[in-house]
Amino acid sequence: MSQAEAIAARRVYEKPKDDDSLRVLVDRLWPLGMSRERLQADLWLKDVAPRSELRRFFHRHREDGELFRKEGLAELEENAAASRILDLARQGPVPLLFASHDAEHNHVLVLKGVLLSRLGR
Repeated sequence: MSQAEAIAARRVYEKPKDDDSLRVLVDRLWPLGMSRERLQADLWLKDVAPRSELRRFFHRHREDGELFRKEGLAELEENAAASRILDLARQGPVPLLFASHDAEHNHVLVLKGVLLSRLGR
């Protein structure tokens, strides 16, 4: 397994892939209208998601994505949930599930980048 395959970002609304072994929800809030059976998440690590204030800031000021990224990175520095994902990724691929409709601007991409850089160390 390559480092790039170790961690994937997937929307909760996508059907699970056949090779998904352990699916981890990384949103602070449970996705609206999503049952546990439909989501098929093995873990919910809400503590790895941005704090509520930062999340609200990002939703109001999407154009300031760089500040969101910097603040998000600072929150992940000593995050135990992020370390747990790293441990899991060393054992096999880990899809990180998120509910945001914007798949190109969200906290999971920041998280994935941090985790992949830590795996490379």
